Amino acid sequence: MTPTKNQNEDFVQEVIQERNLLAPAIAWIKENLDPGDVFDESQLAEDVKNNLGVDDVFDDDDIKDYAKDSFEPQDVFDQDDIASAAKMLFTPQDVFDEDELREWAENHGMAYV
Repeated sequence: MTPTKNQNEDFVQEVIQERNLLAPAIAWIKENLDPGDVFDESQLAEDVKNNLGVDDVFDDDDIKDYAKDSFEPQDVFDQDDIASAAKMLFTPQDVFDEDELREWAENHGMAYV
């Protein structure tokens, strides 16, 4: 009688555990193979996705450069986020010219000084 696949797997698992072969096998694989030699790309991608953040893999400048090259600010942030960041970084004069500020003030019943 030929053993089933499950029986073969159970046998190998028991032999590996009983003879403590698992740790040396893992050490050999780690020293001699690349992750792509052992696992397919989808397994590796899933592991990275589940266990690492983008900032664990890429430095801040790389992330910033990718975002700048790939997205417009309004694609990533809502209007309130952009306005909040602008308030922290700039004065109105840094962003708008004098005519725009004067027009806004007049439209809102204020005098622009």
